Amino acid sequence: MRFKQGSIGRVFLLRFDEGEDVLSGLKKFAASKKIRAAWLQMLGATGKTELVSADDPKIHSILKLPYASPREIVGTGNILWKKEGRKDVPVIHLHAALGQRGNATKTGCVRENMVAYAFVEVLVVELKGLGVGRIKDDNTGFFKINV
Repeated sequence: MRFKQGSIGRVFLLRFDEGEDVLSGLKKFAASKKIRAAWLQMLGATGKTELVSADDPKIHSILKLPYASPREIVGTGNILWKKEGRKDVPVIHLHAALGQRGNATKTGCVRENMVAYAFVEVLVVELKGLGVGRIKDDNTGFFKINV
């Protein structure tokens, strides 16, 4: 185990309304507020979402689960930055459970295509003094927190 100690900075409460792209909005928000590290809590409903679930993360066996109909969502994740080319960009790492009346709830990583249905509320808790970001782990190919 590795760790770093920091403190809580600013706290934001966001609401995404129907049709808004949640992940894109979070990235733009993080850039505009210069949030380098944060923890996210999320709830609401999505209309279009794609979950990714790993059968075996070590061999990158990925199962994509696209949804076009409304689903309830509860999620947790973080905002950290990584180097892309010559610049740093915010990265949203979000795991969520999506459910719909009469259907099984599915859980996975939301990487793209998350559009609010009705609304999605997000609590963003800024983390200060950590000096962390995402770096590529050559052994797994994943971008891990550099603690």
